[in-house]
Amino acid sequence: MERTLYEEEGLALTEKDGELFLRIGEESCLLACHPYEPCTRLYRGESLCAAIHNAFTAEEIRALAKGGTARAVTGSEYDIGRLCRLLAFAVKNCPDCDIGYAEGAVALEGLKALGALSPETAVSPSAVGVQRISDAFSHSKKRKERVMITEEGKVYVRIKG
Repeated sequence: MERTLYEEEGLALTEKDGELFLRIGEESCLLACHPYEPCTRLYRGESLCAAIHNAFTAEEIRALAKGGTARAVTGSEYDIGRLCRLLAFAVKNCPDCDIGYAEGAVALEGLKALGALSPETAVSPSAVGVQRISDAFSHSKKRKERVMITEEGKVYVRIKG
């Protein structure tokens, strides 16, 4: 029997026969974790659809579903909702990455949604739920969209036109 551990619109974490599943809309992905790294992996059937390195183990995810928070290696704090949204984002946008990269990608989208597109509209990194943003988003000159940091430590997205 399937048991729902967490649910919000379009997203759910369920458990069936001792295994965790992330449901994104109508799609269901099996969560498998390697505790020695740890690496959170999501599978559609036999096919790997996402691997988030240095993320959380299945035991940590189950504990989060019961309440409370856990700190990622990046220093960011996660509750179960935030973790499920990060995993769903990774499945769609960065299927093989480190948790710090996934956080950076989510932060970039969050900054754009907040309208933080200039030094004048910059916000604290905590406004998008991160302690720091991956160098891949703040230092890469190859990216069209880069996260910039003001002298005050606020962040915004610079979009090359």
